Amino acid sequence: MRSDRLPPLAALAGGFLSVLAQSTLLREALFGQRLAELSTGLVLAGWLAGSGMGAAITSRLRRPRLLWKVSMAVMPFLTLGSVLLLRSGGLLPAIVVLPAGFAAGAVFVQPFESSAVPKIYALEALGAVLGGGAFVLLSPHLLTPELLLVGLFCASTGLLVTGPWWSAAGLAASVLCLATGVPGMLTETLNDISFGEYEDVSSRPSPYGEITTVTLEGERSVYRGGVLSSYSHAPEAVEAETVLPLLLSSPRNVLYAGCDPAVAFALARWPGVDSVVAICEDPDVIRLHPESTPQNLRVVRGDGRAYLARSRRAFDLVLCGQGSPLSLSLNRFYTREFFGEALSSLSEGGLLTLGFHVGQNRVVPVEARQVNSVLLAAEEVFESVRVLPLQGARFVLSPRDELQLDGAALADSLRSMPVELFYLNAGTLPHELSDRRTTTFLGQLRDHPAPPNTDLHPVAFHYASRGWRNRMGEEGSYGISPEVAAAVAGLLLIIGTVRMGKPELALSCGFMGFGEIAAETAVILLVQSTIGYSYVLLGAITGCLMAGLGTGAWLRSTGRFGKLWAVQAAGGLATALIGLLALGYDSGWLGSLTLSGASMAGLLLLGVVAGIQFPLAAEKAMGSRRRAVGLLELADLGGSACGGILLPLVLFPAIGAVYSILLAAVLVVLPVPALLRS
Repeated sequence: MRSDRLPPLAALAGGFLSVLAQSTLLREALFGQRLAELSTGLVLAGWLAGSGMGAAITSRLRRPRLLWKVSMAVMPFLTLGSVLLLRSGGLLPAIVVLPAGFAAGAVFVQPFESSAVPKIYALEALGAVLGGGAFVLLSPHLLTPELLLVGLFCASTGLLVTGPWWSAAGLAASVLCLATGVPGMLTETLNDISFGEYEDVSSRPSPYGEITTVTLEGERSVYRGGVLSSYSHAPEAVEAETVLPLLLSSPRNVLYAGCDPAVAFALARWPGVDSVVAICEDPDVIRLHPESTPQNLRVVRGDGRAYLARSRRAFDLVLCGQGSPLSLSLNRFYTREFFGEALSSLSEGGLLTLGFHVGQNRVVPVEARQVNSVLLAAEEVFESVRVLPLQGARFVLSPRDELQLDGAALADSLRSMPVELFYLNAGTLPHELSDRRTTTFLGQLRDHPAPPNTDLHPVAFHYASRGWRNRMGEEGSYGISPEVAAAVAGLLLIIGTVRMGKPELALSCGFMGFGEIAAETAVILLVQSTIGYSYVLLGAITGCLMAGLGTGAWLRSTGRFGKLWAVQAAGGLATALIGLLALGYDSGWLGSLTLSGASMAGLLLLGVVAGIQFPLAAEKAMGSRRRAVGLLELADLGGSACGGILLPLVLFPAIGAVYSILLAAVLVVLPVPALLRS
């Protein structure tokens, strides 16, 4: 193979492996509680900061081909180490991913020594698109260790096609070792880290997040993406969840979004119920229950909200058993948008009921605000909304003008039914629904107002997460102030700006990087908040951005778009477009699938602009090609890290998705005056 073809092949292979590794780490950042979905910004910021340092430092060293080979060889192993540390939670996510990011930066910058900037940039972006596509295809079917095995194969192939065959011999031997069962051992290790206290743990991949089924003293629980999704309720909890809505709705057709066999069986065995459809991420939890499954119970694998959105069937009762909104994916079941979708799936006189655990005799302020945010969201959609202190906060929502909760009358109806109840029965129902009890509960809520909970401003999610940290004794959200982390990332931008002969070029790259990654992070949050699939679509989201970067670099290679200030302004407009799409969804003009697809298209457009901007800035820079690219990459990724931190961790919780993205768009255009003067 001719030596002049090596750099293009290296750029393609490096882009593929880097995005596959980055997407895998971002997927791991979606695992667990403690604001995991928002901490993806910290993971992305750490990766980008490491990449910036790797590009800047290794660009000053000799022997770029050797540096590229070494970085490609170690990247899969560094990614595995980062995964283990992310699961253990002992270090900050941004620090954990720095080494793997450093290797990615070294892989990125080396090919620029031997070929034109736009050509190499386009090939790296093409490799990243292929890596993102591979992630989308493989992620629903592979756990993390298996994905890393794919990355190791990619690294071996890259080394083999860019050098002598023996250069990958050691890595090929490692691949053979991994293919003999090591991924399964690594999966067990990850399960031990996350669920070591349980007796029996099994994990499987799914489009909805890694599904883990655990057993403790015979009781099974299901975790989706590391967050408790359903568990075996005590009999009193099952009755609190089912008896009242069954009495009020007298249903024939029931939809249950949850995985608790006891709840599903109680619904199916209630007198008069003809059909129960249970939507569960892991149907085996219900199907393999020791008790025989009732004939009128049908268990479907899937996501409850997605099923409701596409179902044309009218249900007399919809019961959501998703637990507390400790993730954006679970928060989707407590928002104004979900209530609208559920309302359209109810029969005339049908009910929607859902709830989560809070104090009953004493509701602490953070729990009161969480309940109020859901209550206000429901009142914007349903005619009658009641929240009751039944094993926590139990919401009963009806499209009818007035929902009558007469405990004595309901107790009389219950006495005539052939059901055996222990907690919420004819003797206790009048007390549980008494005016004194419900009024006292509501009185604790009035003193702690909150905005309505929506998909793009998930207030209940933030309060639930804060309450979780309070109960677990965790003082900080992330182990470091987001503002401090952003300042550290901003320091990289400053270093790149000071070291450049033309600081306005570094500022242009830095602020474009800010908007670029703020937008990418925002799209991840938009998808997770509305359809809950960013676990799988991480690769597609990154691929859209990288496809745009590659297209933009190719367009620049044709000699077009020579005005840097105009390109910078276009970047601000492309970022603002994503914000306007979010506004359209928030206003009810766009659906969730339309928002997800259109926002990824907007990210593609922004990528095109950024793909034009970086090579153009590099061409205008002074100094040696590889060193100038390294400094611009340092500034670019320093700004990118700031965007990855500030948007999800500071702006999104405070002002929601719409205004966060629009503010990022304003920041992108700040360097335009300086570029006009240069």
